[in-house]
Amino acid sequence: MKKNMIKEDVRAAQRLKLIFMKAKKEKGITQTELAEKMGMSQSNLAIYINGHQPISLKVLLRLAEGLECNCSDIRPDIKDKYPCLNL
Repeated sequence: MKKNMIKEDVRAAQRLKLIFMKAKKEKGITQTELAEKMGMSQSNLAIYINGHQPISLKVLLRLAEGLECNCSDIRPDIKDKYPCLNL
């Protein structure tokens, strides 16, 4: 069930999926490995990758760290949404 996904949430999920697929191809990382690195289950990670739930700030920070990218690579509007953070 999709939870209140707005246009920016859908786009963030699409970017996340592309970034994950690139990491999978280049580094051989699996959803299970990334999920373990993030301290969550693979099924919870899949919910974000497949765009079934908006990505919270906490999850976004963990995804960026796990995928070795910037938060703004996944969610470019993050600086507008949280201007007090130095992302």
